[in-house]
Amino acid sequence: MAGSGKTTTVCQSVRQATKKGLFKSNGCYWMKIGNISNIELRQKLKTLGIRLNMEWKENIQSMSEICAYLSSSLEANRRLSETLFIFDDIWKKDHYEYLSFAKKSISTSRFKYLENELDHHCIRLSVSFVIQFVIY
Repeated sequence: MAGSGKTTTVCQSVRQATKKGLFKSNGCYWMKIGNISNIELRQKLKTLGIRLNMEWKENIQSMSEICAYLSSSLEANRRLSETLFIFDDIWKKDHYEYLSFAKKSISTSRFKYLENELDHHCIRLSVSFVIQFVIY
């Protein structure tokens, strides 16, 4: 559901957790996904790898190769393996599988996909959800 406060909720929650010192050692990366193609997502994931100081190899091109490389690089770097990734406003169902490299992540979407409930802990927001429920 568009406009129900998902992004604001996550933003405020992460802000509160950061104030409590929960992400000091490993950080938090926020990626706005939106209604993008797989090609655009591939470019965003490559850019993420570069921002995480991963040595990017030119022969890594397919989505599955990129995800496998991100996953193995994060696992090899203990500090980065605990990073919180926030994937905001996911529109396409298949994008979830490409974001599975992130062991700690929060995803928001205006769409409900039953398949994601099998692999993810889903929190449904009520229609009357307001920001006062989030800020402490």
